[in-house]
Amino acid sequence: MKRVLLICPDPSPALTAVAAVIATSPDAVILDIIMPVMDGLAALSSLKSNPATASIPVIMLTARGHNLTRQQAEESGAALFLTKPFSPTELLAAIARLTSPTP
Repeated sequence: MKRVLLICPDPSPALTAVAAVIATSPDAVILDIIMPVMDGLAALSSLKSNPATASIPVIMLTARGHNLTRQQAEESGAALFLTKPFSPTELLAAIARLTSPTP
């Protein structure tokens, strides 16, 4: 079974979310861009700059469909970028792709 950590914008601030990823070492992280204290892009940069979490794939979620936001997420190391609304099937397929062993 794969372990995926979903980081929601509320009630947990992103600073706590980064600590949760370090503590749990999930197979993948789902991270919203809009969060209190530290936005999702800053949290992503923090995760990707830490050797303990750098290899964990991150799916970024956002209501912002701007190309600039997508580009920032990709440049910061996001594995995938999903714009809300998306279907649960789409999210589950993304998680499966990222956590499946490569041949």
